[in-house]
Amino acid sequence: MASLVFEFQECIDEVQTLSKFASSFLEPRAIFLLSQFAIALKGIRSSPAGSQNRLQIPFDDPVRTNTSYGEYEPEGNGAHNVRAELSSVWEISPNDPAATRTKPHRTFALSGLASTRVRIVQVLPGDETRELARWRMEIGDDASPGTYFHVQILGEDGDAIFPKSLPVPRLPGLLCS
Repeated sequence: MASLVFEFQECIDEVQTLSKFASSFLEPRAIFLLSQFAIALKGIRSSPAGSQNRLQIPFDDPVRTNTSYGEYEPEGNGAHNVRAELSSVWEISPNDPAATRTKPHRTFALSGLASTRVRIVQVLPGDETRELARWRMEIGDDASPGTYFHVQILGEDGDAIFPKSLPVPRLPGLLCS
């Protein structure tokens, strides 16, 4: 399968737009993490063609939403106080052969791992959390089994509904962002 190619500026614009329009729903650190993500994209845009670069929002420092104190159900009747946590890792390579020091790369190719993880956690007293739900949206590489674009539900812990030892379900993903 041919490499997937993305435009740097479109991705930078998407991250900046997300940060701007979602800011009232995000913890303050999330805005910083998204700005660092955009800065990393800009830096990779100037790296040598074909270089392997890891672009990420770390699993141990995810973008977090503000806590919803039951507001996710009508009249605030949700059973839990919850927040979402988003982390991501993409391995990318700038691939514009016409790029120079003064004219950075316009595009990059997906050159390895591409995984975005979303967790819904219950916020307990003392800011302790308990995971309620998790899924990953992934783009497989040429060696990956199953569908190229897919969503995995859970699949990391031995006690999960879909433990790591059972690599299903891999649901086809129609959109990847």
